Amino acid sequence: MKGRNRSEPMDRLLVVVSAKVNLFLKVLESCSSGYHLIETIFHSIGLRDEVLLRRNSGGLNLEVEPPDFDGVPGGKENLVSKAAERFFAESRVPAGVDITLRKHIPAGAGLGGGSADGAATLRGLNLLFGNPLSEAAVYHMAGELGSDVPFLIYGGCSLAWGRGDRMIALDPLAPLHVGLCYPGIPVSTEWAYEEFDRQGPARYPGTSLMTIDELNRPEWILSHMHNDFEQVLFSSHPRLKEIKEALLKGGALGSLLAGSGSAVFGVFDDRKKMRRTLEAIEKSFQVDVFETSFLSQGMVIEVPAE
Repeated sequence: MKGRNRSEPMDRLLVVVSAKVNLFLKVLESCSSGYHLIETIFHSIGLRDEVLLRRNSGGLNLEVEPPDFDGVPGGKENLVSKAAERFFAESRVPAGVDITLRKHIPAGAGLGGGSADGAATLRGLNLLFGNPLSEAAVYHMAGELGSDVPFLIYGGCSLAWGRGDRMIALDPLAPLHVGLCYPGIPVSTEWAYEEFDRQGPARYPGTSLMTIDELNRPEWILSHMHNDFEQVLFSSHPRLKEIKEALLKGGALGSLLAGSGSAVFGVFDDRKKMRRTLEAIEKSFQVDVFETSFLSQGMVIEVPAE
């Protein structure tokens, strides 16, 4: 974007957006709106989707590549379409864009793939059409789309609470490596929360006692990794717990369920050790594995060549 006026409309943009993991996740009380309040630490990782935006003479068109990507709907049910519709309604810019969504982040894995795509669409469209909305307005729309969308607008590492839209930026944990294991079991966020409520685990009346100094020390975070959804998903899918144990046995500094979905990740300080562990898990559990790492930012925007 160097050398281009931020308020100048463009013909096309490519937004490369990163997945996330939760290094810490507690479910607090439900608020009057019916949403669950949470306390979490988000971190961007190097598994990315691409959202290509091209202006047209009128209308909103979405194409998903590949078209048969598991668990990713097309049309108006996709969060990309919902984000675009909100943008055009709020900005009052006439709708006119072709969107190509290139998927790599598994759906239902707890990695924020759909939310990342929605965040990329909001930020990309605003830039594509000359920034008709303020940054604050885009951030507000992101919160309406989902609890992790505001974080994915920026990425990096953040402590978040409330519905996930209140955040404090933290120092990233780079250059640690992240080994991901996805068992091919899509888990919807709605089901995860319903099951969490049904099982009736202990609730927390307020936030944990964590200081900014502690949160900016990687060794402290890695020794306090926690996810309330493990008690729900591990009982429904015992294989996930076995994968976590295999990651730890293989030398991971810490391992956790990625979010409210079914992916399990391990944090490594040695890439070769991570690779050997992932190869063994892939063979033993017949799961998809990904070699990645923590990132200090979550979104890259560029003007692609014709």
